[in-house]
Amino acid sequence: HRYGVSGIPALVVLNQVGQPAVPVQNAVGAVMSAVASSSTSILDTFFAWRSASGASAAPPSERCDQLPRGARVKVRALTGAAELNGQDGEIAGFDATKQRYEVSLVERRVALRAANLLQLVAVRWREEGREWDEARAARVPE
Repeated sequence: HRYGVSGIPALVVLNQVGQPAVPVQNAVGAVMSAVASSSTSILDTFFAWRSASGASAAPPSERCDQLPRGARVKVRALTGAAELNGQDGEIAGFDATKQRYEVSLVERRVALRAANLLQLVAVRWREEGREWDEARAARVPE
């Protein structure tokens, strides 16, 4: 595939204190050269800018196929302990041998399958000139 770049008025790569790490004209030229060359060149350009800016790789995190510790969840679809359905909790860990999440509820800690958990995610937004607003799912149908 060939990609084209047009209409880049300015491209600024900043370092950690907000100063340009790559001159503006060099950044636009680097994008144009990388696009004309190959997708590998685009990645090379990105990594060079990341190094120039002083940015480091993201710290290692927990596995991406598991809910992280501290994630907010809602218990759902339990039959043996139906009284827990609808309660909010927090992920305390994952037991790989049992394939169960340790979930801290208000009054106790339980081990539950992923199918019995719904991850709650907060959505944040801000309108210009206003404070941040946040919303969470209040009610989720079973």
